[in-house]
Amino acid sequence: MLASFGLYYIVLNVLRAHTIAFPDRARHADEKASLLDHLRPGGVAVLNADDPLVRAMAARVRGRVVLFGTAPDADVQAAGAAARWPERLAFDLHTRDGAAFRARTCLVGDHWCTATTAALATAHALGVPLPGAVAALTRVEPFPSRLQPVLLPGGAVVLRDDYDG
Repeated sequence: MLASFGLYYIVLNVLRAHTIAFPDRARHADEKASLLDHLRPGGVAVLNADDPLVRAMAARVRGRVVLFGTAPDADVQAAGAAARWPERLAFDLHTRDGAAFRARTCLVGDHWCTATTAALATAHALGVPLPGAVAALTRVEPFPSRLQPVLLPGGAVVLRDDYDG
């Protein structure tokens, strides 16, 4: 996924998607990386340090690069992610400048760690104070049909996950 906010580009990963347009992940990564060539002066690329194809995109960036992920050299690093049901995703967040926070979410599953760490890394790059960003993360509700807990009348909980069924 790649998102752009004017002077900012965020690349989460390069997955085996768009298989008709791109024959392999390397071509897909090259296409995503080509967007980084258009980063404006003073822009920032927020890149996933855990995906080798995304990490390699840093070489193309003519602006500032912020790496996020679980890699020890990430500028914004997540560690100790846990989301064992019925607990929700929580992890420790560390920044290169030594700040540390415990991030807690309402999201089900540790697979959300990449996206939430990317959001916090972007906030940090934008100058948003991380204590406030981490606190705001606790209010993000699960997305409809994406491991969304649904309470049934009898008291059981079903994890609704039919978004792309």
